[in-house]
Amino acid sequence: MTGIIWKWFILVLVLLHSATILGNDTLGGDRISPSNKSAESIYKSGISHFDAGEYQVALKEFREAYSIKASWKLLYNIGQSAAAAREYGIALESFEHYLVDGQEQLSLERIDQVREEITRLKIVVGYIELKTDIAGDIYVDGYHRGKSPLAGVLPVTSGVRTLEIKDAINGSVIFTQEVSVVGEKTVVIAFDNQGNNEMMPVETGTVETKKNDASITNVYISPVNGVATTNTAAPAPPQTVQLESPSFAPGIVLIGIGLAGLGTGTGFVVKNLKEQKLAEESTDPKYKEAYNNKVKPMNNIGAAVGYGIGALTITIGIILISKARKSRANPSVSQTTHLLPSPGSVTVIF
Repeated sequence: MTGIIWKWFILVLVLLHSATILGNDTLGGDRISPSNKSAESIYKSGISHFDAGEYQVALKEFREAYSIKASWKLLYNIGQSAAAAREYGIALESFEHYLVDGQEQLSLERIDQVREEITRLKIVVGYIELKTDIAGDIYVDGYHRGKSPLAGVLPVTSGVRTLEIKDAINGSVIFTQEVSVVGEKTVVIAFDNQGNNEMMPVETGTVETKKNDASITNVYISPVNGVATTNTAAPAPPQTVQLESPSFAPGIVLIGIGLAGLGTGTGFVVKNLKEQKLAEESTDPKYKEAYNNKVKPMNNIGAAVGYGIGALTITIGIILISKARKSRANPSVSQTTHLLPSPGSVTVIF
């Protein structure tokens, strides 16, 4: 009797263990965690917002998905949505992390495409270097960009940026300042805590702009959690990058063609005046008739065509040059971008 009871007891334990295993396993044998399900749903929502042209919302959701599931593939989505939202600093660091983290799995074509995009982005990206020992979370224009103290430079979109350092615990603002950032240059900001929780500049004129050089440590900040990592495989900030607008050279050529057209029209006018004088001085009626019926109309047509083409091409050339000058004064990645904004083209496996 006792043996039978023990057999039933062992059988119940085996059945319970099997039920536990079956309950925890999926058909593929891998357990799906709630966090991965959440990241996948947020990722899909980000794609929907991106396709709808809501780039800032898409950027926020891709970053949130990355904070849950740190897949290197998501860095491409973050970079694309950030570039579309004109958050070029976030786009730059995301693409750089994407190359570093996924370099062994990326095709050479994709690597070349992303490197080209990085080169274009650097034109409209400047850098902030913080000199402080105060701990806190760094925000630029409302986006979390890292943690202070910051060991290195932080890439941001050129222009006037709002820099904030917030308390990591309660979120209160410790320090805030409007910073004017120039593309391809570094703004150095130094401040100190004077013992009364008020952030004061270390000395007058501590906000300075300087050219990037090899002496500046190249530290790349995670686009989500602000973790600083130095990686020599990532590209360094540019020394000098000069890309001419594609409309500048054609504008010059068109103006040259237009001037030639005006010259041709003027040539016909001069020619007609000379032939008119000869016709008036001539005593041969056939010569005068030929001038009035053939020579004069042809000269007039030549002058009209020359002046018309000249005026038109000069006008187009001036428009192209004007656009080129405006483009150089206010560079936009959308004018030089190579990659199409298609986050859905990269599959993230959750």
